[in-house]
Amino acid sequence: MSDADLTRLLMLSGDRIVDSAGEELARIVRPRWSLKKLFSRTQEEIRLVRPDGTVLLSLPEQTDSGIRSLWMRNADGARVGLVERRGRMGLTGGTLNVSDATGQAMGTIATDSAYQSFTARDPQGEEVAAAMLGGQTWTMRLHRELPDTWQAVFLAVVVAAEEIQAMAPKNFA
Repeated sequence: MSDADLTRLLMLSGDRIVDSAGEELARIVRPRWSLKKLFSRTQEEIRLVRPDGTVLLSLPEQTDSGIRSLWMRNADGARVGLVERRGRMGLTGGTLNVSDATGQAMGTIATDSAYQSFTARDPQGEEVAAAMLGGQTWTMRLHRELPDTWQAVFLAVVVAAEEIQAMAPKNFA
């Protein structure tokens, strides 16, 4: 069996996530900016919405230049997973710990220091997903048998990284 048989390719460009055939799987819906929002204490969420309008997942809007702690929720508002940075980010990158809603460890995600590439591994150390930013487009490879929770967490990390890139492009030149 070839590597192509084991992986599913996705791309994130702008606000669309599409598969290798170009079919839209989800659209990113970002909070609207307003003066009122500047004085609000509530944090707005970024949503991934399927083409039929149903919410796939939501995550908090990124307000920092890195991922320290990131949770994501399903359409019902229940937490799906949590990603937390392990230790400090070094010059070559760092590691994000991934757990499900119950706190059960699902694995890790290694990242470079600019949040432009990710490699996800299960608890046994097997690679289950990878993503890389090339120009303005993210290319993602997900193992075909990757559980839905892992897929949601990995997509949320890539969307968060996309938000970080857009928020401070001068930091990633």
